[in-house]
Amino acid sequence: MNDLVEKTRQLGAAALARSAKAAVAKPDEPTQIPLWPSNVRGMPNSLARSALFNVNRAAAPRDRYFPGKQIASSGTTTITHKGEELRQDDADVFLEILHLARDTILSERVEFTGYAMLKTLGWDTSSKGYERLVKILERLQESSLKVAFEGNRKGFQGSLIRKFIWKDGTETDSDGQTRWICYIEPEIARLFASDDYSRVAREQRLRLRSELSKWLHSYYNTHAAPFAVSVKFIHQQCGSQAKALSHFRVTLKKALTELQSVGFLASWKIDDDDKVHVGKAARAISA
Repeated sequence: MNDLVEKTRQLGAAALARSAKAAVAKPDEPTQIPLWPSNVRGMPNSLARSALFNVNRAAAPRDRYFPGKQIASSGTTTITHKGEELRQDDADVFLEILHLARDTILSERVEFTGYAMLKTLGWDTSSKGYERLVKILERLQESSLKVAFEGNRKGFQGSLIRKFIWKDGTETDSDGQTRWICYIEPEIARLFASDDYSRVAREQRLRLRSELSKWLHSYYNTHAAPFAVSVKFIHQQCGSQAKALSHFRVTLKKALTELQSVGFLASWKIDDDDKVHVGKAARAISA
């Protein structure tokens, strides 16, 4: 009981400190992203509805975009990306970094161990796993992103990760494990403004094997009641490299079936006009 009281006291003190730091910031300076629960991950809707993190296989060769390429996005939002092509494994890491950052002022650093991150993601903890994680952090840091809203009248421009430190030169925790450190651009909080983000059920995402399933999981989470869209629209928005729509349609059906099997979708169908209709499960977000 005493441990519980002490833990509650510590959490309260941390919350007060967090609020105090936010209070001294400039009025128009974003400082924090929303504090969502531990069983979900937060993703800005502008990114979840785009081809920024596309559905091509993680192990396949990646394109490099220079000096910048406009990618598929939704509505009046435009996204220009410069850097190496990003895929769903990059999204996995980015979601975890954002999750750790949600309880900090964004000008502060985010700390974790490489081992803990790999275990959280369900990835191999061998040297190859660490190399993969470092490479993804490099891609996120080297990416230059411009997200423009309302006819280019406002937006965000910067990298997804400002800088990071791994292994040598970092602190160690009480167990002697090496600490990794990431810094996020504070202005990225603008992508979460007006609650314009979605909560993605972590356990569901971890169970998904298909890159397209992961993309659809994020995309449909941005809609409380998803409206029907064409197979062609999904093909474009997810950044698929499938040349023939007929081949993509087969992959799409498998992905929708997988989303139903993990309890995210209650139903789905592709009608005679090639439009995709989905019904989300009642408790999709809490799975």
